[in-house]
Amino acid sequence: MPENAKPPDMAALSLPETLAALHVNVDTGLTKAEVDALRKEQGYNEVAETKGHLVLKFIRKFWGISAWMLELTIVLSAVLGKYSDLVVVSALLVVNAVLSFMQEKRAAGVVTTFDHPRNRRRGTSGASLPYRRCWALQCSWKCSCSPSVLA
Repeated sequence: MPENAKPPDMAALSLPETLAALHVNVDTGLTKAEVDALRKEQGYNEVAETKGHLVLKFIRKFWGISAWMLELTIVLSAVLGKYSDLVVVSALLVVNAVLSFMQEKRAAGVVTTFDHPRNRRRGTSGASLPYRRCWALQCSWKCSCSPSVLA
């Protein structure tokens, strides 16, 4: 491709056009040498994770339409002198934020469980190619998955 030519817009291409533009053989896939060359050139196929501060994540639970409605109710209860309502709605707001924060933290723990370094996948040459992040789920004895589903 000439240096001044624009690369093709991959999102607009059909599947056969995309495979042709990437010079991919569907039957054989990439060899280990091609994988290593592409990895050197473009890096791993991954999205960088950013871990935020836990306090900021918790404070963000008070930002949103549901939290704003409860906060408005708290302000109106204070203005009208309905202090029992103020306490109940405030407790509801805080409990909702704590439960949401804990659920999000628990879900993040599940994601890190799948992100184990021993997860590997075989290349076309039979060599074990480590994924930096492997999301392939292992098939247990209870399910009836075929190996092609997990490939």
